[in-house]
Amino acid sequence: MSEYGFNRLLISVYIIFALFIININGMPIFGQVLEPNSNEVTTKIENDDNLDNDTKPMASRATIDTITEITLPTDSGDDKYVSMKTYNNKLYVAWSSNDPGITSPTALDEPDYDIVIRSFDGQNWSAIFELSPKLIETKFNSGDAVGTEDDYFPNLIVYKNKLYAFWVHSPWEKDEPSIIRMRSYDGVQWSNVINFSYGGKGDGVVYNNKLCYGWYGKHQYENPQMWGMFFREFDGIEWTDAQLIDSEYGMPTLEVDNTNNLLFACWGNSENFSAKIYDGNIWKDKFIVDDQKRQTGDYDSYHPNLSFFNNKGHIIWSDFISPTTLPGMIKLRNFRYPNINLSKIIQLNRTREDQYNSNPKLINFKNKLFAGWDCRIYQSGVYNIGREILIRSFDGNNWDDIKQISPNRNYSFNSHIQLIEFKNTLYIVWQTNDSTISNSNDWDIVIRPLFGSFLKCEDTDKTVEPGKSVIYVISVSNIAIPKSKSDYNLKLETSNIPHGWIAKLEKSEINLDLSETIKVKLTITAPFDATIDQWANISVICRQKDIMVIEDSIETNTYMDVKFDVDLTCREKNKYIIPDNSVSYEIEVKNKGNVNDSIKLSISKLPPFWTGKLNSNLINLQPKSINIIFLNLTAPANATYGVQVSINILGESLQNPSCKSNVIIKSMVELIRKMILFCNKSEKNANPGEETIYILRVTNQGNAPDLINLSTSEFKWNISLNYKNVTLYPFESREIRLKHKAPNIAIANTTDQGVITAKSLQSNITDSLKIITVINQIYNISASIGLKYVKTVQNSTINSTMNISNYGNGYEVITLLINNFSYNIKLNFNHNVTKDFKINLNPFEKKQIDFSIIIPKDIQPDEYKIEIILLTKIKNFTFKMYFDILLDSDNDKIPDGIDVFPNNPLYAFDSDYDGIPDAWEVQYGLDPFNFTDSHSDWDNDRMTSLEEFISGTDPTNPDYYPNGSYPYYPPEKDKDKNTFPILFQFYIILTIIIILSLTPIFAKGLSSIFTP
Repeated sequence: MSEYGFNRLLISVYIIFALFIININGMPIFGQVLEPNSNEVTTKIENDDNLDNDTKPMASRATIDTITEITLPTDSGDDKYVSMKTYNNKLYVAWSSNDPGITSPTALDEPDYDIVIRSFDGQNWSAIFELSPKLIETKFNSGDAVGTEDDYFPNLIVYKNKLYAFWVHSPWEKDEPSIIRMRSYDGVQWSNVINFSYGGKGDGVVYNNKLCYGWYGKHQYENPQMWGMFFREFDGIEWTDAQLIDSEYGMPTLEVDNTNNLLFACWGNSENFSAKIYDGNIWKDKFIVDDQKRQTGDYDSYHPNLSFFNNKGHIIWSDFISPTTLPGMIKLRNFRYPNINLSKIIQLNRTREDQYNSNPKLINFKNKLFAGWDCRIYQSGVYNIGREILIRSFDGNNWDDIKQISPNRNYSFNSHIQLIEFKNTLYIVWQTNDSTISNSNDWDIVIRPLFGSFLKCEDTDKTVEPGKSVIYVISVSNIAIPKSKSDYNLKLETSNIPHGWIAKLEKSEINLDLSETIKVKLTITAPFDATIDQWANISVICRQKDIMVIEDSIETNTYMDVKFDVDLTCREKNKYIIPDNSVSYEIEVKNKGNVNDSIKLSISKLPPFWTGKLNSNLINLQPKSINIIFLNLTAPANATYGVQVSINILGESLQNPSCKSNVIIKSMVELIRKMILFCNKSEKNANPGEETIYILRVTNQGNAPDLINLSTSEFKWNISLNYKNVTLYPFESREIRLKHKAPNIAIANTTDQGVITAKSLQSNITDSLKIITVINQIYNISASIGLKYVKTVQNSTINSTMNISNYGNGYEVITLLINNFSYNIKLNFNHNVTKDFKINLNPFEKKQIDFSIIIPKDIQPDEYKIEIILLTKIKNFTFKMYFDILLDSDNDKIPDGIDVFPNNPLYAFDSDYDGIPDAWEVQYGLDPFNFTDSHSDWDNDRMTSLEEFISGTDPTNPDYYPNGSYPYYPPEKDKDKNTFPILFQFYIILTIIIILSLTPIFAKGLSSIFTP
């Protein structure tokens, strides 16, 4: 297969695999026609299809600040990003929630964010319905160990008698983009969930009888890598393909100009603030709303808002410049179509450097343009004073004063408002973490109408003695938006006053501005003859004489009864205590009631193994009297330092069990430090080169964690510890292994000892112990002899050796014995053997014993044996030496059996067997290993070398003959004479001829070898 074909195969496999993965995930292909059952993510919801079932009453408007919590009153999840729309004469509110009491759990029971919705008919709220799919979407990757996926930013739109919900589904994979999902509601049940497109937060409106939706995301057709703002239209049957509004970064806000039948889109980013116009066919050129030069890091709002009022378009946004100048300014401009002449920029917020204003919204309500936003106070480099909801209105000529809608409480955060008109009332919804509003500390969604009054009493239940008075403080708040204080006149009245009781208000008529609150005192006086069981339930009513009549009321309950009041105090609530010791506390018991009382005392919350004892469990007290009792508290022996125990002493009235009082007594365990180092066997024996392991145990007998350092000293041998620093909790022990390794040549019975020291690094407490290791005696002798079988002749001397090694670690004395069986063969040993035939060896010492064997002259040729015996402590060595004495006829020390010339003491060997002794050939320059030189005639006297040897003449001198003419005197060899035997020359010539004759053969053979 070619490389091109192989690459095509790989690409085909990859495409098939990718399609397979897409089908596995069940995700639709974006941009197809949206039909009722196409591109489903989930099946139809089995239950809760009807959003408006299972209703529960809405709380009265006279709740805390008339602010109603839409979310559940729990503290187990956050609720954010609200959207509202009126549909079928109801107000629908959707938001993103990770409250496990609302949303479905994930595979790992970890809450993720899901879209939920509920409706309000003006009186009652429906149950909360989970709008996003109830799927267990678990995907594990490096960015998320839980595997949840979140749904954010709901957007509600009503189109052709259906409620459409869009939201952003955010996968946890870093490389996977967010998905816009959608489903619709026909008043009975919700449709399946449809994947609308890749992208983030967007906005939708109804324009030209079509549902239009714009968002920031990816282009899924022409260029999947292109990001920008896109737009699609839906006619009730199918959606158009996505078209690009603009390639800038920004999240568009859509609004319809009904006067000119145009659709406007506006967005902001870090460069400028822009807008575009759509006429139903094309998007026209954009115009810049705000293009002022900015510093690095400055940006416009990503979520601007647009509204049409008095035939003008009004655009509002939050302009972030710098925390050191004017952070978060709320700005507004208006324009007319078609000239788009933008007005000057109006700043709606107060010009203060310590404010952070953001998330503005506009709405046209009752011939006024209302602007709302949230404001956060910046102080000392941190926005730490909280965030409040502000609002102001515009009547076409002037903007009124800024009014605060949220309660004025520091460090509570209120943000992300939405404004909507419902049943002739303007409602504002926002998210808050104010626990006084939502009864929890997490983020919740709350709603408030912007017209009405509110009463609140800090304490509605009090007791009073006959003939005496009690005061209630009533807060009166205005939640309406009047033109002036005179337009909002409130009247306070009391009712349900029992006979003989008196109720008096500090004020009866008041005028309030928006969000203004005043406090009015209500004094209630009981009659002198009031009986114990009498009580007064007096109401306060607040009425407003205006077009919109609002009435609010509260009730106060004043009781007459016998007073039981028990009070317990401790003069010293905090003391230190030593483990296994006791401390004493004085407890003051007081009867603050108005009758005699018997008070029972008991101890609770006593930790395990702690003991507490009261000197008295029951005391009788007259009214306003005091008694002292003692508590003896004992800590266990293993009480840990730093642990603080809280012990509750309860005093309970036996006449009125509901009358109780308690005092919490705290005791802190005092620091105790103590440590022990222990070894079950601190003295051991060891062999040389061996590791001896000692098991130590260090124990923290103190009551606080301790870092202990272990060290060694005074040791000469190798020491190692498996731990040098250990952290021990109170009363914890740790096993320490100490390895003491003896040297490989350690002498027997020698010792090495040292000290192991454990020292607390938290204090100067130390403990130590001594470790001793004794070397065992090791016996290990090795011996060998050099010659065991010898062939020799009479009157000769033979040299041999014997090696003895002491591998033990002690001193050794070896006795040498010789048994020669009276053969007169003598052995003479060197200085390593004493006169008494003793061999001394130090530990680990090796000795070589040299000795000579003397063969006598008169010994007969035969085979003989001698035994050499070494006596050691644990083992004896016996070496047997065998001697073969051979005949030597010419006494040349060479046995006849190997002597070629047995009767000639001058010669013994003939290596080339040519009849000439090696010594003679060497003497005259012949080769003793070449038999051919026996036929050579070096001096050209016609006598061969063999004949010269037999005749006793010099083979190198032609003047010496064997005929007797000249006497024979063996001359000294002429070292400088250069002779070249003829026979050797012949051999060289013959070899050259043979090589030349074979050259063709070799050439042919070589050519065959080297020819390919």
